[in-house]
Amino acid sequence: MDEKLRRAILLYEFKSRRSISEAVRNINAAFDPGSVSKSTAGYWFRKFASGCESLEDSPRTGRPSSIDNQALKELVESDPTQTQDEMALKLGVSRQTICAHLKQLGKVKKLYKWVPHELSDQQMFRRLEVCSSLLRRNETDPFLDRIVTVDDNWTTDHGRQLLPSARSSHGKTVGKKDGICEQTPGHPLTG
Repeated sequence: MDEKLRRAILLYEFKSRRSISEAVRNINAAFDPGSVSKSTAGYWFRKFASGCESLEDSPRTGRPSSIDNQALKELVESDPTQTQDEMALKLGVSRQTICAHLKQLGKVKKLYKWVPHELSDQQMFRRLEVCSSLLRRNETDPFLDRIVTVDDNWTTDHGRQLLPSARSSHGKTVGKKDGICEQTPGHPLTG
């Protein structure tokens, strides 16, 4: 049932001098059961009794609960490094509102920037080109052997051998879900 219709029927029941319980019973019998709850009817009966017979919601104070997605999109694209709190302050809404609307826009934060959640066809093709190029390069110059990984952060050793005893018995192998990490005693990165 439409909100305005429900409120108009409640006003009719109020003007007919019915009690809240009678009004709820009548409305739920005429329409679907559960169309109006006793608490909703009570709220509107109190409002009508105070002299306000408007069927509109009262204007609310505080921050607006919604914003223009286009304005948020322009704000994000003008500076993709800003935080949700900064955007909320600029647009005068809560951080939760910003979060919900960023999700609607398909934006996620990656490497301290807001980016589209899905890749365009051009971006996917570019990634394929780069990956293919790197695989071909690795066949002639095995640079992937010079990359050291720690958790989710990647760093390269730029030609130096950071783990001199990776194959010796001095290094301690630590098992992980994703692979094996060599710990070398006294080494600045691992020991």
